[in-house]
Amino acid sequence: MNFIDLLFKIKNRLSKVIRHYIRKPFIGALGKGSNIKSGVRIVGNPYRLKIGKKTTVWQNAVLSVGNGEIVIGDNCSVSVGAFLNSTRGKIIIGNRVGISAYCNIYSCSFGFSDGGAWKDSYQVADVVIEDDVFIGAGAVILPGVTLGKGAIVAAGAVVNKNVLAYTVVGGVTLKTWYTMASK
Repeated sequence: MNFIDLLFKIKNRLSKVIRHYIRKPFIGALGKGSNIKSGVRIVGNPYRLKIGKKTTVWQNAVLSVGNGEIVIGDNCSVSVGAFLNSTRGKIIIGNRVGISAYCNIYSCSFGFSDGGAWKDSYQVADVVIEDDVFIGAGAVILPGVTLGKGAIVAAGAVVNKNVLAYTVVGGVTLKTWYTMASK
């Protein structure tokens, strides 16, 4: 390793440590070894955001907290451009969860109701993502969904109903593709 490479390595490590300690007082909880990369936007009340140990939130992710709450477990990755919206309701993410690029997770949304205006049909429901779940790029998780332990959501899927543990799902009209044997 030449001298220039060593300088860049030191600079990157220092900026990671500095970002961690600058953001820590402004977040509800930030676990040891967790990293929020530059360019991440936290919208709303940052004290309602709790991030576990060794979790990374990558560039251009948006964590919209508002009156809701976002809880992210240990050893998770929230990838580039992901959007977590808990303006109302909660988003609870377990341990060892991978959220790929440009995923959208909502705990509140407008719905449709017979004879009512759109503002009368606001849906608020918690989203629970259990341990060891992987969510593919561009997937959309709607309010009230629970993703069971070890579930895999294919890229581009729209998840509007619960997913059982150790199940692979995908599609815009969500279909179960495969059920794995649990460990």
